[in-house]
Amino acid sequence: MLFFTLIIYVHINLNSTYNCTSKRIKLYEDGKLQIIVKHYEPEKGYEEIQASIYNEATKLMGTQVNITPEQIKQRYQGENPDPKGIRYVFNDEGTPLAYIQTRVTESVDGEKRTYIGYPWGTKMCPQAVKEQLFEEVFNYIQKRDPDSQLVMGYWMSTWKEPIAFAKKKGFEIVDENPQFAIDVKKVPSDVKSIYQSKMAIENDIPLLVDLIKSDPVVNKFFPHEQAIEKYFSERVIPDGHTFMIFRKELLVCAGAPLEGFSAEGVLLRFSAQRPAHDNAWNYLIKVISQHFFEENWQDQLFIVSPSGNESRRQFLKEIGARIHTNQLLFELKRD
Repeated sequence: MLFFTLIIYVHINLNSTYNCTSKRIKLYEDGKLQIIVKHYEPEKGYEEIQASIYNEATKLMGTQVNITPEQIKQRYQGENPDPKGIRYVFNDEGTPLAYIQTRVTESVDGEKRTYIGYPWGTKMCPQAVKEQLFEEVFNYIQKRDPDSQLVMGYWMSTWKEPIAFAKKKGFEIVDENPQFAIDVKKVPSDVKSIYQSKMAIENDIPLLVDLIKSDPVVNKFFPHEQAIEKYFSERVIPDGHTFMIFRKELLVCAGAPLEGFSAEGVLLRFSAQRPAHDNAWNYLIKVISQHFFEENWQDQLFIVSPSGNESRRQFLKEIGARIHTNQLLFELKRD
């Protein structure tokens, strides 16, 4: 993430340990402007700074995101990040100017990726400061992770400035997934379905873990079973609204909406299904749509549909979903 980001899956690396000592260094000087960079430390107010800068910057790009400091804190607690890979820039008076974050992911098949973020800044942050911040972190992670594939994103296709920045730095688009907007009032209920639904609780986590492991698309984003357990126990289940879809006694699908993250609507934060149970995913969307009325949510439901899943695309078309934007993933071109 999108988190953060708006992608629905979570990426966690629980094997890494890092020195959490904060550093203060002068990074850039232009005339009278002196810059201080601090590395991330928990419980030091950096989450509040990051949320404020990100929300302000994305709003200027036409996307109102309401990420909270608590959401950032939860994510970092789960990811155990390298503090040197998350940096915050201040002027000499202590005013926040920009930040950048990185994270490492490793799939079950051993594929390692290092995500480097865009240097998000305030309106008063000079472009040269953001450029230098990126170069410092880029050089650091190349030395730290020489065998890891470097990626940026996922980003909305309407974010012109970050996209141009990534291309200038030698990154190219390698994946593009449409984000659909659904008017839940147009989604039919399914009272005669062969499926049954229930709200997940903490005791259901073993079932959810087993479901994730059965989904070849979602499972690759988690390095091991412990990462899946941590995702549900610390982030998804405590937030509520996690629906499980059963075919008789078998859990065949699950998903959860996330309300309040984006001012534009409610996000489907994750969904997973067993192979050969495409109709169960359709039923999940119907159940979540009905949940909107129970919670008195007035927004649209936003869903990212991975490329190649034609069954889901067809269902989304049938219920009148429209493409709201596309989400782009960039990968550093190799010489």
